[in-house]
Amino acid sequence: MKVFFIDTNIFLQCRDLQQLPWSDIGEKEEHIQLLVPRAVQREIDRQKGDGNGRRSKRARKVNSLLRNILLPGSTFSISRQGPSVEMALATSLEREYLPANALDTLDLSQMDDSIIAEVLSFRQKNSGVDVAILSGDIGILATAHSHGILCFEVPDTWLLEPEPDVRDKKIAELQEELRMLQSRYPVIEMHAEDACGNQRECFSVQVTRYRELTEDEIDGLVAEVKERYPMKEFPVQNPPESRISQEYPSTIAGQLALLGAGTRALIEAATREIPPSKEAIDKYQNHEYPAWIEKVKGYARSLPKELEEPSRKSSLVLIVSNDGSVPAENTLVDLSIHGDAVFINSKLDNVNHNLAFPSPPAPPMPTSQYSALVKGTRLFDDPHFRGFGAFDNLRTLDSLLQRPDRNDFHFKGGEPRKLEKQRVLECEEFRHQTYARFQETLFIFPAGQDSLTISCTVSASNLPRPVDTHIKLDITYVDGDTLAEIRRRVFTSRDG
Repeated sequence: MKVFFIDTNIFLQCRDLQQLPWSDIGEKEEHIQLLVPRAVQREIDRQKGDGNGRRSKRARKVNSLLRNILLPGSTFSISRQGPSVEMALATSLEREYLPANALDTLDLSQMDDSIIAEVLSFRQKNSGVDVAILSGDIGILATAHSHGILCFEVPDTWLLEPEPDVRDKKIAELQEELRMLQSRYPVIEMHAEDACGNQRECFSVQVTRYRELTEDEIDGLVAEVKERYPMKEFPVQNPPESRISQEYPSTIAGQLALLGAGTRALIEAATREIPPSKEAIDKYQNHEYPAWIEKVKGYARSLPKELEEPSRKSSLVLIVSNDGSVPAENTLVDLSIHGDAVFINSKLDNVNHNLAFPSPPAPPMPTSQYSALVKGTRLFDDPHFRGFGAFDNLRTLDSLLQRPDRNDFHFKGGEPRKLEKQRVLECEEFRHQTYARFQETLFIFPAGQDSLTISCTVSASNLPRPVDTHIKLDITYVDGDTLAEIRRRVFTSRDG
């Protein structure tokens, strides 16, 4: 059997005695006896009335336990598995069993020294008993070691979690109060996402810049275009007269004779080829073809901007969620750009970036009297000659009076303008445990900036304070080959 004198911290700072793994200090022992020194009994009695904290509560619990073993010889069984463990009260200090010089180094008015004295007295009286002291206090263990007493330090795994101090308790109370308050308000969260749905705080945008061509480069390009698509020349010639026109002159008598000539003569007259008129040739050579050359020049001047503009547009996806227990009332989502960029209204951004090279004009072709007649009959294909069309495009009164859903977001003040640096969306009742997804398109001005920021603010009438976040766009630039792009569109695409 091994006897342990136990310190106060075994009761107040460790788990319950029944929960402790006693094999940690007595693996080879079959039986362990715990003795509670008188000094520890007095300390427990003092601690039980010291407020209502964890130490005083545990002291009161231990005091009730010790009351059950007050009678001499009484024990309390703690464990029957592994080493069997029982606890008893130590007897009062018997000074006659103290070593001769013990009182020279021990102050019995001090609790630690008083425990050491009791251990020395017990060991002297029970010389055949293996006795030790068990404590988590370094001071008493050091004193015991100096008096040749076997020492065991309380393992860290036996200790309770540290008790919260007054400050910790106050923080916990405030956190609980905050949680209760937050349950009465909406909880707004927001973040930006990339094309794969990953949350991002910073995005990278690459803009391809195309320089404007010089006038010399444009003139050289036009010369190549004229060589590739030359203007058609028309030889000067008199239209040959057919046999019909010779036999049946265009007099009244001749035409009456033609009518009596039969079907063959009529078909020959109707299918007779008519060369392009001087007016048609003049229109083609002096107006249409020169106008097309000017279009080619305009195309060469405008294409760099048209090529660059798509890369200056960047899409932003913002997710706003209400994770609270109540709806957010009269919610506003304010998006503002800080930098040289604007929001684009995608519904109004209907500019068709036609990067195709303008086709050259078709030269006038010979015609016939028959084709002229057919062309005249197509007059009636004009919709103006066919009455009114369907009324599909007319808006009904119901659509004009329809109000937006109170649970959906819409632009404040109606449809935004095409270009704006700020977007404000509103929702009358943003339901709890839901989210809204906003996708906006930005146009970055060609100012050479390397970054810009978008601030996002969500406010509501029942939200204690607005929620803010900022999204950064880092912009890098690469240079495209303007002349090569124009040549590819002017020549390669048409040659293919």
